[in-house]
Amino acid sequence: MKYYGYMYGHIDDYTGLIKWRTGNKKANNLPKKSIANAFTEMGWEGDGEINLIWVAPFLHSPGTEGDYGYGSWIYHVKQSNNGSSFLLSPFPLHTVEIGTTEDGCGGGLHFEGLRDVKVPARRKQSIE
Repeated sequence: MKYYGYMYGHIDDYTGLIKWRTGNKKANNLPKKSIANAFTEMGWEGDGEINLIWVAPFLHSPGTEGDYGYGSWIYHVKQSNNGSSFLLSPFPLHTVEIGTTEDGCGGGLHFEGLRDVKVPARRKQSIE
């Protein structure tokens, strides 16, 4: 499954973030290891907690409405040592370069390329 990967300098308000255990069941139920591997390819160093952000369908990029009326889920992790946020989205995000803030920190959304998130085949359960 292809996801668009982004790095964003500092998401500091966790109000809209949903814990992995709750959000992943509502989303695509992807393996945490597959999401972590995609984040690692983007430069994530493995610290921080992976969680999800729900996005309403009207916020999708034009032509990528997703499930009408339900919205989509974006996977997110914030690196503990420097505050960088990594995002995996099933649709392209608007990539507006914000530039440098007054405190000198870059705050732009940077496209890090498409990431292939491995989804293992479902095992058949045997009934004995």
